[in-house]
Amino acid sequence: MSFNSLPLPGTTTSRFSRKGDVSILLGKVVRRFIFSFPSLVGLFFFTTTTIALLTHKILIIKVHGPFTFLQLLFLGPFTFSFDFLTLYILHRAFCSASGVWRSVASIISFIICACSSTFVSMYFIANSEISWGRSIAVPSLLI
Repeated sequence: MSFNSLPLPGTTTSRFSRKGDVSILLGKVVRRFIFSFPSLVGLFFFTTTTIALLTHKILIIKVHGPFTFLQLLFLGPFTFSFDFLTLYILHRAFCSASGVWRSVASIISFIICACSSTFVSMYFIANSEISWGRSIAVPSLLI
């Protein structure tokens, strides 16, 4: 019997006997995921790519407005599925033993982050110019 398979003190042997057992299981999954990266650089690139993809998607939804019922029905499953597929492929490449795959994943991750940050900055610049134009237009009409 290994040390990892021993039950925690004060717990029973059933798998989900307490309310906190699900959170312990989730913590083990997250720890296994984080420690699957061979280097901190890969974890850094993967995390920044995840944030960039999600931020880009949320900003696209904000720009185009919320989905109608038909859009949600037909486009809803595809909204984040391509992002998750991209992240899955990047995770496999970062966890690969080959340095070539890790280098390719780093380059792709950098490109995704650069494109997403460019899009976000262009949105904020355009939005600030629109807001600035509205704030200038109102006082000029009063004169």
